[in-house]
Amino acid sequence: MFNFCKTIVGGIAVKQQEYWKYEYKLNIKMAMCICREFWCSQTLAAPEVEKMLLNYLVPIRDNRTFPRDTVKKSAIAFNSRIA
Repeated sequence: MFNFCKTIVGGIAVKQQEYWKYEYKLNIKMAMCICREFWCSQTLAAPEVEKMLLNYLVPIRDNRTFPRDTVKKSAIAFNSRIA
């Protein structure tokens, strides 16, 4: 399903407007939902899917990565799991 969605998203070109502050790309989460709907129901036509996908754009922002907060978990004894 992921490969199907990425193929659909890769084939759609997003027209960048000159007055936009950022460049935009398609939202992958919403693309997955729409492609799943297309795949399961077969009631949507391909042009409708493209229009629906172009409604969900997200900006591409530079330097927006954050380190993950890792939490170290201690081992739980097997005897305490039974109770």
